[in-house]
Amino acid sequence: MLKQIPISQLKTGMFLHGLNLKLSLFPGIKAQTSINSRHLLQNIVDTGIQEVTIDTIKGNDVDEDEPALQALKHQIIITHGRKKRQPIPAPALPKLESRSFEEEIKTAKSLKRHTMEAVNNAFADIKMGRKINTLEIKTSVKKMTDSIIRNQDALLALGQIRQKSNYLFDHAINTCILALSFGKWQKLDHETILNLGTAALLHDIGEIKLDDKLINLKGNLNEQEFAEVQKHVDYSVQLLSTNPGIHPQIVTLVQQHHERLDGSGYPSGLQGSEIDPLSQVLGLIDIYDSMTAETLYSYSTAPTHVLKQLLESENELFDSLLIKQFIKCIGIYPVGSLVKLSNGCIAIVNEIFNHDSLHPKVKVIYNARQEHFIQPIDLNLLELLYSEESISIKGSVDPNLLHIDLAAFI
Repeated sequence: MLKQIPISQLKTGMFLHGLNLKLSLFPGIKAQTSINSRHLLQNIVDTGIQEVTIDTIKGNDVDEDEPALQALKHQIIITHGRKKRQPIPAPALPKLESRSFEEEIKTAKSLKRHTMEAVNNAFADIKMGRKINTLEIKTSVKKMTDSIIRNQDALLALGQIRQKSNYLFDHAINTCILALSFGKWQKLDHETILNLGTAALLHDIGEIKLDDKLINLKGNLNEQEFAEVQKHVDYSVQLLSTNPGIHPQIVTLVQQHHERLDGSGYPSGLQGSEIDPLSQVLGLIDIYDSMTAETLYSYSTAPTHVLKQLLESENELFDSLLIKQFIKCIGIYPVGSLVKLSNGCIAIVNEIFNHDSLHPKVKVIYNARQEHFIQPIDLNLLELLYSEESISIKGSVDPNLLHIDLAAFI
């Protein structure tokens, strides 16, 4: 008999009949299989799916071992007289009232300006031999976290507005926004998310110690130049570890964000489980944002193409499950990316509902068939899905082709 159950009730010994996942993104998982190991069970749970369908004829039912389990619990209570004290859970994220994209974007714009000032001040302080104003940095990260809780799409959309000549600061803020969004998606506790966001904001602060000519060098670096650039990690660690108010976890994340799963990273060549899991998160987000950014010397790459490259490198640079979780968090077509619609128009992804990036809210800005910009039109592809006017996304669009000023449309 088929039965739909919450993922929390899925156990080894059950037979999985079906799950609502795009299985091509999860090659280690297949529908209609016996849950014969804890490893397989954990892989299914880690996808983030909420419900699955089991076949109780081919495998165990949810309540098959319930009487024995209850008897065992009763036995434990009688034997020990009282339950063991449970550890105090870490503080969860604050519960803030959600806002629409239009409401939150106003706050998000102001937050981004103030955070840019905080980052500028931090780098200037280091250059002048002063300590970082950690209160200013923490306040910025805290306010951005609140914005992410209310509606993360606002800051994610603003993250696509960049200045070629301001890469270092834009990269710091965008990495922070992505880290906070992913931390929220992973349901990390409040303090851990704040530490992750702060580490993302300051992860490249050691670059202020590098020669400006090296930072602005065109083309590929030679071996000596690359060795010099790698020193920015040690500089960052030295600066942060001696700065009052910087949590030790932040220092660890910054120290390891260039380490890679296969041992090819730096500065220590750590591999596998030697790398802090949150450092892997920061490293993945760092690479993603770098590849999707346009600088004075390089074009940006469409987010969808970057995600595809990351998937193809799974279990080499980053854990494959981490990559898939990140894709599920930001979507196949992330907020701020350009997409081509089935009606021949180009649109900017504005808002994603329930992580369904195939049917987001978009702003149509360009008629590709007639090759001209149009008066922007907001469309909710989810609402149009079952209507006669259904419009679908046909693929991503390289932002370099149209030279669009995103700031004019967000």
